[in-house]
Amino acid sequence: MFHDDNIPLYSLIFLLHFVKSQWYTIGVVEYQASHNRKWSLGEALTWNVNRYIDVIEATRNNNMIAIVFPEGTLDNAKSDQNLRPYFSKIPPLGNPCFHRAVYAPFLQSLSCAAIYYNLSIVFNAIEEKDSKYYTSDVVINVAGRIQYSIVKESRIGANYLHREPIAFVVPGKVLFKSRIFDNDILSLVMPFTATSIVTGFLFSFEKTLNREQIANYLICSNWVSQLPFLTSLQVHQMWAQEFNMTMFFSGANDPKKGQGGTGVYHAEKGPLLMEILPFGGVEVYLYNFTSNAAGEMVTPVNYTSEKFIDQASSDMDNFNIEVDPDLHRYQSVVLDPQQQETETEVCYNKTPGNYFCCQFQLNISSDVSLLDSKIRYTYHLVAYRGYKTYYSIFQPGGVEVCAVIACLNSELGSCGKRFKSFKEIQWPITFNSIVIKANFGILRKEKIYYSSQFPNSVLTSMRPIHPNFTQWSKRNLTELVGNDSWEMVERTFALIKPHKKILTFGIFGRNFTLYDPRAYGDKCYLNQPLILVVLFFNIYTCIQSLVLT
Repeated sequence: MFHDDNIPLYSLIFLLHFVKSQWYTIGVVEYQASHNRKWSLGEALTWNVNRYIDVIEATRNNNMIAIVFPEGTLDNAKSDQNLRPYFSKIPPLGNPCFHRAVYAPFLQSLSCAAIYYNLSIVFNAIEEKDSKYYTSDVVINVAGRIQYSIVKESRIGANYLHREPIAFVVPGKVLFKSRIFDNDILSLVMPFTATSIVTGFLFSFEKTLNREQIANYLICSNWVSQLPFLTSLQVHQMWAQEFNMTMFFSGANDPKKGQGGTGVYHAEKGPLLMEILPFGGVEVYLYNFTSNAAGEMVTPVNYTSEKFIDQASSDMDNFNIEVDPDLHRYQSVVLDPQQQETETEVCYNKTPGNYFCCQFQLNISSDVSLLDSKIRYTYHLVAYRGYKTYYSIFQPGGVEVCAVIACLNSELGSCGKRFKSFKEIQWPITFNSIVIKANFGILRKEKIYYSSQFPNSVLTSMRPIHPNFTQWSKRNLTELVGNDSWEMVERTFALIKPHKKILTFGIFGRNFTLYDPRAYGDKCYLNQPLILVVLFFNIYTCIQSLVLT
């Protein structure tokens, strides 16, 4: 039984009936799509939509009120020539289940499923706008209505879609609502909002977030992992930790392409779910809650146990992970494993206009008997201020990085790479503590500071270090450089519990005022026109955001 709502587009809020003894459930799905090359686009859509519904059916007895599917897992589109028969505009507030002449067949199926199963469905599709095709996140509520769709920049690997930024929606300002009743008594209100992880690599992060309320986001993810700084779960946690978000994200899975990563991160309780299917497949994970307080996973996992880390690390041996193509530009100092205490400064291009230095303090213990092993990681302390390329689809943007990273040997070109077999690796070094500190900032006269910094870490399991074992802090300050006054922020990231099996520990910063230095030799430049562009083009990307705290 469902209840139809006249839901205003500008104020969409998730209204749930609450019974103290009753759990409600949110589902996130790691999903490997079936893209048979012999299938037409219509056949792929039909097959994957039916599989979506099978996933929902399998969890129907869990009182699920919302489910999110990953980006790019419905279709097997290859070129713009075959899009028009299957995709069109997605008018908001219509009901595809009851208005079949207006909407595509796959929308009809999902609309009817939302009604039948009495839940909201968040998914990603292709949408036509102004005779151009974009990737789009869609919300269908419990009444089967198209709550809204958000058109965004091109999805990963989809060169056939329009790639220009869309400037007419700020996802963090869009809310949606759906209703669940029990005896027609409404007693619990849950707000939802939207933003995008990917968007942060094109525009200022803060412009995509809703700062007017506590935000909890449900995200259609399609991340291709890249070492040492941008593996999927690593990126989602650094976002959630920095912006204090509760985040539910579903990941598209393809081990050969390095795609995968599904999780739940709670603003107060930290990571509750951090999963990747290393061998492919489909899996739904359920988050239970009874109120606006933190809930729990139906099947909790201890991601910090040595047993889990070792097994997950071994399972990830054949999972393809890209290597950052810009690492050869970093300034690097090799960590001496026989020196217990290390305190040093590493600077990248220490020249006026591009001054960037990182302070490192490390305390380590080493098993001397294992130091001669050929299969052990060598750690580099690195600093960098320059451009960043990710999966060949984003225009290079500015990054500022301080980190300890694992390398195969003392050559910088070996960093970000893994040994083939985890079980053969020796671990002579234990990091008792790490403290990394750096100042980030631009000239005060620019008026707006377009940069963000994140606590960045990942273990061999491809899971980040739990926030309980680290400290992340910020201090505002002003610094004089010549005759100029710089507004700065001092960031400190510290490891406070001993760890082995670290691949990355550092600070990953984004600076949206840097030109692509490849056009200007090796220097970096402040981009004043870009600051204006960022102001007027507030984009976003892949998500639908479910709110829960």
